[in-house]
Amino acid sequence: METPLPSKKEIEEMVQFLPRLYSEGFNPVKKWGGGVQEDGSLVVPWPEYDDAVDAFRQEATKDCWRDTNYTSNMENVNFENDEIEKSATLEEIRTILTFCIRGERFCDGHITAKIKGGTIKAILKRLEIILDETA
Repeated sequence: METPLPSKKEIEEMVQFLPRLYSEGFNPVKKWGGGVQEDGSLVVPWPEYDDAVDAFRQEATKDCWRDTNYTSNMENVNFENDEIEKSATLEEIRTILTFCIRGERFCDGHITAKIKGGTIKAILKRLEIILDETA
């Protein structure tokens, strides 16, 4: 069963991450753990995220932002940052956001790539537009 779309308040809470994640000089990763150990063994590296990224991920995993059918729905969504910002619906944003968050389970650093690559910025800017349209 699909959960209701995010409320205005939930959208506002998400938009608050735009200046936090895209401030001058912001780096999503505090440091990388793992790597080559003292004994020469290799431990697969993992990111230790900035608190702002952890807070964003916590917000983005709320039920209202989760698309339980995101793998199927991805076929119908345009992932180009310009298109996301210009025309993505809340349903499409939910699909893209779920992909961005879930990708971390399969690839350490996935959310960093989505922040630095602008996908998260495009989502947050689109949410600002949606808020303005509903005001």
